[in-house]
Parts: sequence; structure tokens; C-alpha cells
Amino acid sequence: MDWLTPRELFGIGKGSSVYNEGNRVGVFYAQSWAVVHFLYTQPGYRERIAEFAELLDEGVPAEEACLRAFRRSAKDVLEEARQRLLRGQFPVAELEGEALEAPLVQISSVGEEVVAELALARGRIALARRLYQRQGSATALGLLALAQGDAGAAGRYFDQAVAEGASESTPYFEAAMLRRDAKQPFEPLLRQAVQRNPRHAEAWFLLGLEAAKREQWEDAVEAYQKATAILPRQANFWHGMALALRRAGRAAEASRAALQCRMAASNAPEREMAAALIALVSTPPARSAVRGPAVIIPDSWEGLQGDAVSDGVLEELVCGDSTVMKVAAVGELRVLRPKEIRITGGATELACGPQRRKVRVGYIQATREVVSVEFLP
Repeated sequence: MDWLTPRELFGIGKGSSVYNEGNRVGVFYAQSWAVVHFLYTQPGYRERIAEFAELLDEGVPAEEACLRAFRRSAKDVLEEARQRLLRGQFPVAELEGEALEAPLVQISSVGEEVVAELALARGRIALARRLYQRQGSATALGLLALAQGDAGAAGRYFDQAVAEGASESTPYFEAAMLRRDAKQPFEPLLRQAVQRNPRHAEAWFLLGLEAAKREQWEDAVEAYQKATAILPRQANFWHGMALALRRAGRAAEASRAALQCRMAASNAPEREMAAALIALVSTPPARSAVRGPAVIIPDSWEGLQGDAVSDGVLEELVCGDSTVMKVAAVGELRVLRPKEIRITGGATELACGPQRRKVRVGYIQATREVVSVEFLP
């Protein structure tokens, strides 16, 4: 079977479909062993393996790390490893010695909270309920209620845990998410979450989004930097970072963040998003025009809510079974619930076909679903 390409090999993560494909997972493990063996034993590579590892720890994509550490492309490195394996040129050694007796290992019992969390993740609700109720902590009961779809009860339990000054970040973050869904203030809870767990990447990312909404670009950049340092292979983290850097006037850094977004992209929509982002950051941002009064939305309005806003040019609305909005500098966005999209700026509905109109689109980053369209002059 053919070897995985550099992008395939280095892009595999815990959620990759490779782990569900019996033949390909075997190739992944075998190829990984061969490449690591090659790097640790071959002159010109073994002297720089530590530098390569440090670059990976810093979040540098593997393909870029190969170029910086080994002065060779990832494609060349994999091909050389493959050729040496085919020629049987991997060094081996045989050592004589007496058989060693395996030491006895004392394994302590796993805590109930770990078992309960695993049961919850696997859908074993009855088992999780028994274990969580035995623990009796507000956070545990909140997680159980959340898994059962009872947001009201979950919120009450998380609020109780927060009031009790819980030391873990979970109740603060989950309470923040429930408030966010209910369109209530939630940012203070996110800050409490990162105080207790400074490596909570998603909380930092959301703090960056909130700062960006207020056009506090430097604060947004700082939050995004912390998120990307923790989870460097999240394309949407780099997307937010690049946009904030661009609006902060830090063009060179914005370009580098856009390239990181492209390297982190793991699927077609993310690659399209990254390509649009690279095109956007290569042009200077337009001067902010004096805006008229903000559109006032009644408190009773229950429309779609997004977590990202971008300016671009609506090039085409492709209608069909799966309607797609193509926006230059943003990428493809999905129109899943057209009747709930808020449309402003002189238009009342979206027309299918080519457009070429400046727009400001709101969308949900995780799903790329459009929630609002404002037509700009």
C-alpha cells in the first residue's frame, strides 16, 4: 500500500477518520515508526531532531518544522525514509543479556469521577447518574443534567458550584456557555474559568471574540495568542487572530497568522476559509467610515446568533438542496435556515445567482452557517 502523503501523515489527529479505517491505521503506525527511526538514526537528521521536536512543541506545523530544522521539505524527508526502508538500510543492533523479570506494578483503583466522566462520554447515562449522585458535587450533577438535556437544572447546579467557589474551571465555563445561549452576560464567568485553568483554549478563544466585537483589537490578539499557544492546530483560532492583527494594524503578523490558519486547516471548508483570509490580509484594511445609528433589535427578537462577523464581497448565492453563499475574503458559508437570517442594508431577501455586492456577514464559525447579512454601500 502507498505511503501517506506529508499532509495526511502530519495532519492525523485523534478525531481523524484514519483511526476508523483498519488498513490505513496500520499504514499510519508503520510509517510513523519508520520516519521516527530514520530521523533518530541518520546523519544530518539525528543532530537536529531536538530542534525539530522543539518547533513542534511551539505549535509550528510539521511541514514548516521540517524545513526549519532539517532544511528539507517534509516530502523529501518521507521519501528518503521510504527509500532507506525499501533498501533495508535501517541500522539495527543485537544485544546479548540475561532475561529480565518484569517488576510487579501496583495499580491503584481509578476514582469514581473518572469512571463517571467516561460513562457520560459513552452515553451510559444510568451508570453516570449513579456515580455522580453518589459524589453529590454541584459540578457533577450539572454535567449530568446537561447530558440529559436539562439546561435549566444544569444552570442551577453550575451556579451553585460557582457560588461555592469551585476550584475547577468546568462550572464557570459551562455556566458561561448557558448564559451565552440565553443571550445573557457571560464574559466574567469565562475570565473566572481561565483564572482557574489558564490552559482553557476555548475560553481564551471566546474572550478574543468578545474583545473583537468591541473592536478592542489588542485585547483580542492577546486572547487569541493564548488560545493558539494551547491548541495550535485549530484553524478558526488562527482565523480570529489574523483578523484582529489586521485590524490592529499589524499587517506582517496578520499574514503569518493567515499562513498558520492554512497549515492548520483540516478539511475543505477550512482550507477555503484560509485561502480567503490570505487574500484579505494581503490588502490593507479600508478606513472605517462614519457609521450611522446602530440597528436597534427588540429584546424579544429570537433570531439566529453567530460568533463571527466578517466583511467581504458576496459573489454568488448557489441555490439548491444545499444553498451556499460564496463571499470573497470569507469563503463559502452555508444557508441552512434562510427564513431566520437577519437581512439589513436596504434588502429584504437574498436572490440566487451572481451578486458582486459588498456585505458584512455574521456566521457561526463551527458550522459556517450564515446568521445575518448586511448589505454595505
